[in-house]
Amino acid sequence: MNAIKSALEEELGYGRSTCLSKQIKSFYHVEKVRDLLPSINSGKMQPSEIAQLAPHVFASAQAGDPISDKIITEAAQDLSQLLLHVLSRMHASDRIPVVLMGELFHDNPAFIERIFQSEPLYTFFEQERKSIALYNFSAQHVASQVAQKALNAMQLDAQN
Repeated sequence: MNAIKSALEEELGYGRSTCLSKQIKSFYHVEKVRDLLPSINSGKMQPSEIAQLAPHVFASAQAGDPISDKIITEAAQDLSQLLLHVLSRMHASDRIPVVLMGELFHDNPAFIERIFQSEPLYTFFEQERKSIALYNFSAQHVASQVAQKALNAMQLDAQN
């Protein structure tokens, strides 16, 4: 959503220039970013449709777009805060398992690093002398594991 917001701010003349504007218009096949507002405001455009912009934001950040980089930094900080909230309530050993699932994490190791280097999560690990056991699964990996378990269950049922 921040990508659309930033592109809209540029279009309306009070935001900084970003290459996201052109990408958003092309991705959604609209002439102006503001043409998306009725679909967003009415709920016709689902959050999953907006989330499909993520690869474009990452690509723009890698290409040097400061607005995209800011969006990624803020997202990493938000996820870091959420993770800190959960981890601080766990009574885990010195090695805490963290499972990341989805292509966003699988294809962006630098994003994962930003999350774990963000404050105050980084300080939490330092002060608590805890480390993480990071498991990073793609959607295909998870789907294949589910399918394999289903096949195994079917074979057990057939044998009984």
